This record gives sequence, structure tokens and C-alpha cells, in this order.
Amino acid sequence: MKSPWWTWESACWTCSSWWISFTSRCSWIINITDNWETGITSAQFPSEGVPELLDRCYALDEKIPVDVYLPGCPPHSDQVFAALAGLLQGQPAALPDKSVCDTCPTVREGKGQVQKLRRFLQAPQYKSDEPLDRMRCLLEQGVLCMGPVTKAGCGGEKRTPRCISVRVPRRTRTMAEPPPAVTTILTQGDFAMFTIDFAKTQVFPNYLDAVRTVGVINTGFIGAVDKSGALNLFDGDIRIMKPDGTHTDFSPADYTDYIGEHVEPYSYGKMPYAKFWNEGFSLDLDAPKGIYRSNCLARINVADKIDTPRAQAELEEFREKFGRPAQATLLYHWARLIEEVYACEHAIDLLKDPEITDPDVRTPAEPKAGRGVGCVEAPRGTLIHDYSTDENGLITRANMIVGATHNLGPINMSVHQAAKTLISGSHVDEGILNRVEMAVRAYDP
Repeated sequence: MKSPWWTWESACWTCSSWWISFTSRCSWIINITDNWETGITSAQFPSEGVPELLDRCYALDEKIPVDVYLPGCPPHSDQVFAALAGLLQGQPAALPDKSVCDTCPTVREGKGQVQKLRRFLQAPQYKSDEPLDRMRCLLEQGVLCMGPVTKAGCGGEKRTPRCISVRVPRRTRTMAEPPPAVTTILTQGDFAMFTIDFAKTQVFPNYLDAVRTVGVINTGFIGAVDKSGALNLFDGDIRIMKPDGTHTDFSPADYTDYIGEHVEPYSYGKMPYAKFWNEGFSLDLDAPKGIYRSNCLARINVADKIDTPRAQAELEEFREKFGRPAQATLLYHWARLIEEVYACEHAIDLLKDPEITDPDVRTPAEPKAGRGVGCVEAPRGTLIHDYSTDENGLITRANMIVGATHNLGPINMSVHQAAKTLISGSHVDEGILNRVEMAVRAYDP
């Protein structure tokens, strides 16, 4: 028998894998050299009493034979027992091969497509004193649920999925691989197009008044572009656009010549601003100074184009409706869907690139004194890391401007604007607070 190893996908496992992957690539992000554009180095790694670092992050089954893959988040004790018993008896474990929906006892009426989606904090409709087989399917109620693409098994021998047993939808697909044939039926790209089409026809038209009024401010924008001005999440120059649409491109290594960092007395957070505009810093709603925004709306505003066909078509439609740069804060959600389409298309292009399997993934380097600046587009905005080291490669100075930090000032402004627009006198109810919250959540802070 092979070594008895079991694996499952959970939040802890996923995060640790991403962290290992990130740390093994720090030498790319942190280019600590005298010339940051041409050289790459790495810090000294511990070598006594610790395993040697691998050349990349490996999946468990690439290094250790895996006997059984258990579904569940975490796996149910019934499944663990069945796997152990099967291994001891030399027989395959009887594990589920159906989806969560196939084992869900709720009522599916099949009355056509969902016409209205519920917000995350909106509870589904059910009576707490009634059994689950009297409650209508959460997905049919407009509650986003990943049940169709999640393997069953988390409920153990009782079969009822854990999430559904407490009347909560399946929010993430963290239960091993999807059921057979799901990926051939609904690809990520198809789902991205379905999502943006659904949002444009069924969601956004219901909130146009809010889009035009809630959290609307007039600012500049920041994002990364390639040499042709196209959207580029991984590499390229930084572009800062003024509210009037004019823009300036610069190398990430020169960010301190263009971006200042302001601190307000009521906050621990720093608020970056465009100091090269030579107008100072002000969060005044009527006359803001130096303020720009990051994240998805900023990226599609500063980019001249998107180099994938479906996303480019969506960008053109977006600009025809809202202009360039689009300023309405709630349009961040629309921009996020355009980026989702782009990400799916670009992933296919990357997979077709022969360099995707190139084993040369790490450039050896020696520690040395110097300064390096790295920049990528994180989901929440332009991520800048700036490090200086001594002759031993030890960090002597560090500065970071992470994606959400760019938006601290604009979030303050959007909340201020929403509150002034929505609150009259001393009356504040839950509905008003929810609409003010919309101005914050649009930035995904």
C-alpha cells in the first residue's frame, strides 16, 4: 500500500499554498539591485534545520502519492472513516460523485431563470419551524449558491450538505474537484459572459438612480498599462489620469516623483495623491486636489484598450454609455465584470504560450546593496513595493503602497457625498445606512 496521505481543499490549505507560491517568487516582486530593470536578486534564506526551498510551489500529489481525495470543507468524519476503512481492507472508498444540488433536500420548482438576485446580507425565505424539504431552493430564490459545481459529501451519511442544513448557500467551491463533466458544460469564460450579460439586463437597470447619485465624486485614476496603452495587470508602466482624461505614464521606479503620501490626523492610514499635479491635497467634494482612484474602474479608465476581443467589446459598450473617464463610484461593479471577462480570455492565451511550461522559473542572484521597486496590479489596485538593502541583502528601508491604500481618500469622499445626499435632518434608518454602505463596498476595501 502507498503511504496513507489524504488531502482536501480548504481555506487554510489554499491560503498556505498561495503564500508559499508568493514567497518563492519574492525575488521577482522585490528586485533589489542597483538597476531595478535589469537585475534580480534574493535575500539569504535559512539553511540550518529547515528544508531547502523548492524551485516552485508544488501540489501535494506532485511529491507524495495520494491514496484518496476527500471532499468536504472540512471532510466529514464519515468520509474520513470510510477512506480509512477502505485503505485497511484494500478496497476503494465509497465516496460521493454527485453535486451538492443532487443531495440537497430543498424544493426546486423549475420556474425559469432567476430574475432577481439577493444581496449577501439578505436572508432567504423560509420558516424556521419547517423542515428543509419545505424550503425552496436558495438558488431559485436569487441567492448565489455554488451547489451545482460543488461535489457532495460534506454532510456525511446524513447526506444533507452542512451549509444547507443551516439554511446558508454554498458560497465557495472548496470541496475537491467539481462533479464529472461540469467543466465541459459551464466554463469560466462562459460563466463570465453570462454574468455580465445578466448584470446588464437584470441588475444594473434597477440601480441606475443609485449609480448616478450614491458616492459620486470627481477624481483622477491610476493603473498599469503596456507600451501600447493596453490594460496590463502584471507588467508595464504606471499611468495616472486626470479627471479631464489627460494622462502621464512613468516607470514604477520613479513613483516617488509623481505620488505623495498624505496623513490626516484622524487616521492611521496614509492617503496617496498625485503630487506632480502641483495642486496639493484636499478631500473637498467641490474642489478635490491631487485625488485619484485605483482598482478595476481606474484600470479600465486609464487603459486605451484591452487586448482580448470580448473584453474589448464590453469596454467599448461601457464607454459609449458612461464616457472616459467614468466617475460614478458604483460603476466599479460593472468594471469588475469586464475585468473578469478579460481574465478568462487572457488565461487561455497564457495557457497557449509555450513558455508556460518553461522550467526556468527562478533567476539566481547574489545579495548586494541597492534599491528596488516592484509593481503589479492587485485586485484592489496598483501594488507598489519599494525596498533598500545593505551589502548583505538585508532590508534597511521599506515602503509599500498597496491597492486599497490609494483609495482611502476617495472612500472618505464617497461616504461623505453619500451621507450628504441621503441623510436629511436627524432621520437615519437601515435603508439609508445600506445605501451609504454601497459607496464603501464598491471599492472592495
